[in-house]
Amino acid sequence: MTIQLVIDKLLALSNTHLIPVMCAAFVLGILAKYSLYFLKKSQVILAKQIEKKIYLFLIEKEKVNSEVEESKGDYFSLITKLMNIAHDELYELKIAKMRRKLDYVTTVTDRAFLLIEGSRRLIKDVSMQVRYFDQNHDQPDFDQITSYAERTNPAYNRLFGIFGNNSLNSILNLLPGLFVIGGIFGTFVGIMQGLPELTNMDLSDPTMTKKTMDAFLTNIAYSMNTSLVGIVLCVCMNIFNSLFDSDSMDEEFSEKLKSCLVLTWREVMVTRKNHQQIAQIRLEHPTRWEAQNVEIEEVEAEEPPPLKLVG
Repeated sequence: MTIQLVIDKLLALSNTHLIPVMCAAFVLGILAKYSLYFLKKSQVILAKQIEKKIYLFLIEKEKVNSEVEESKGDYFSLITKLMNIAHDELYELKIAKMRRKLDYVTTVTDRAFLLIEGSRRLIKDVSMQVRYFDQNHDQPDFDQITSYAERTNPAYNRLFGIFGNNSLNSILNLLPGLFVIGGIFGTFVGIMQGLPELTNMDLSDPTMTKKTMDAFLTNIAYSMNTSLVGIVLCVCMNIFNSLFDSDSMDEEFSEKLKSCLVLTWREVMVTRKNHQQIAQIRLEHPTRWEAQNVEIEEVEAEEPPPLKLVG
């Protein structure tokens, strides 16, 4: 008897509240999916900013500052300073400008998604991983460094610092199927509630029979709407999941971060090799090296010839 009461209560609630619950779940799913996408996109923006600073400094030989220039022979110092420069330009300068304008410390999105904390933690984890590598013998495992920096970052692995990204993303991927199941469930609930009414139908009374059939068909029509709503929500959720796929952003972030680490490592190795060659030449041919330096200094000291004005 108790089980039957529970089933009847569940059927009654499902018949009246199933569509609103499905619509509310759809709205929450859309918001959560976009929030995940925004968080992952912010990580990619940071990786692109780091990549930009490394390219400008190492490829185009832009002299960022004297401290970075002096760090070109040490991998730990160079990658740490370049990542800190990227972080400052992306977040700290924006905070300074906003302080002057409206006395805000950070934007709403930076606070909600813990972007500044995530960036600082990323720099800290990468620096910790590369600090103790012997540059004369070891080559860092860049895949391991990148994977560690992603896995151990609580700001980047938890939405709003609360919900685990992997668990939340799995639930969001299940939502389209749950909408279809909910729609079918609502249809069966309507049929189950409508069928008992047919047993009270008196075929000898056409008026009552028509009223009973009309009520049954109305109930069935309403219950069929849940299937229609479930199918529509399923299609819309699948489209939204495809447009805002956070998994692809994860791969892009990993590849860009790894590319930055590899590029900086190669530049440090080339710089160290050049320094070793120069030291070897100075050791083996000190006279020739001093003569070359004297010639370079004399050429630099010569004044350029005066310009001749024509006309």
